[in-house]
This record gives sequence, C-alpha cells and structure tokens, in this order.
Amino acid sequence: MKKATKKSKTTKPSKTLVFGLIAAVVSVALDQWSKYEVIKTIKPIGFKNLIEVNGAQILNFTYVENRGASFGIFQGQIPLLSIITGLFLIFALYLLIRKIINEKAQIWALCMLIGGGAGNLIDRIARGYVV
Repeated sequence: MKKATKKSKTTKPSKTLVFGLIAAVVSVALDQWSKYEVIKTIKPIGFKNLIEVNGAQILNFTYVENRGASFGIFQGQIPLLSIITGLFLIFALYLLIRKIINEKAQIWALCMLIGGGAGNLIDRIARGYVV
C-alpha cells in the first residue's frame, strides 16, 4: 500500500507577476528620467511645441507642478496624499503577493498602477509636487 503524500502548494510567483513587477520598476525609472528631462529642458521656458502643421500646434508640452491630486484637487495636502499613495502601494502589492488578483490583464493593470503611483510618490517626497 502506498502512503498518501501531501501536495504542497506552490508559492512560486507567476511569470506574469514577475514580468509585471519588472515593468513597474522600469516604468518608475522611465517616469523619473522623463521628469528630470522635462525639468531640465522645459521648466526654464515653460512650454515646448513638438509638432506644428501649417501654423497649427498639434502636440506641445507645458510644464506644470501639481501640488495636489488629479486635476489639482487637495492642493497642498502632500503628506495626506503621500500616505494614501503609500497605503495603496502596500495594498496593491498585498493583492499580488497573496494572489488575490491572478488574471493576467488585472496583474498587468495593477503593476502599471503601482509604477505610476510609485513615480508620483517619489515626486511628492523629493520635490513636494508632481511634475
């Protein structure tokens, strides 16, 4: 008679999760690099036209410092917004690590939100505003 063996649950993260988290880290790096370039090149002039067709401005960048949240709400509430963002990042990582979120599209979406949130949190802490 064979003894019953316990099947252990795998705790190995999925490839989607690993690649998603790598993409989140890369997005934070690209976010910070692009903001550095914007501060260096566009902040001094305030505005840069990139594409113009027959005198019509098609694509341009305008330098803005957001000291609040989306569309400028909660102006000057950097500590509160930083805490909320930090809690979101912890909760999002918890959902991924505990495999509560396990659909590929949801994993990728959450990883991109983590990248964006982390980039903005870095801005709030380092600069006091989001570029």
